[in-house]
Amino acid sequence: MDIKDLKLAHIGVAVADMTTARQVYIENGYLCGNVVYDPVQKVNICFAEKPDEPRVELIEAAAEDAPVRKILENGEPAVAYHVCYAVADLEKSIADLRKENWLLVKNPVPAVACGNARVAFLYSQSAGLIELLEEDKK
Repeated sequence: MDIKDLKLAHIGVAVADMTTARQVYIENGYLCGNVVYDPVQKVNICFAEKPDEPRVELIEAAAEDAPVRKILENGEPAVAYHVCYAVADLEKSIADLRKENWLLVKNPVPAVACGNARVAFLYSQSAGLIELLEEDKK
């Protein structure tokens, strides 16, 4: 498996202020869902959607020790920092990408904002950070 074989699920954007970010997306034609708190990641999450556009995941740190807080340390109000891909088999996808020298940086955990579907994060020096989202197995 290669990253080119994966299906885009969303683009993750770290935001300093969820209220302001949501308003900007709404003013630009996106429909924004409710803000959901994810205690595992220590973040507030909101999905912004627009027909024929990639889904955008707005992510705001909800605690001082939230890992996403480091992404905004340079003072930027928002930074796109990961691309998420939907996969049918999370463990197999992780194993396949690790064979391609991707580093697993966050073991699979349930994602509250995605109906508790499991997610994992991997990193490549040449491609950056990606999230894998396990599709519903029904």
